Amino acid sequence: MKEYYQLATQHNLKKIREEKKITQDAIGYACGQNGSEISRYEQGKSMPGYWILLGIAKFLEAVANLIVGVLRGLLLV
Repeated sequence: MKEYYQLATQHNLKKIREEKKITQDAIGYACGQNGSEISRYEQGKSMPGYWILLGIAKFLEAVANLIVGVLRGLLLV
């Protein structure tokens, strides 16, 4: 199940970020991270912690559950 959440997070985070035309650096700055850490989330090399995920969701004006794929149970297409 962890693999699903990681796959959904990396895919959905990148999709939402690109749709809003926001850089990884901008998200990182807003969340106290750096752009390379956001890149790691999008590549599936790392998963954001709870508070970081909430910060990312707030910055992207998205629901955290949507980023990790819980609401739809599927990847965003």
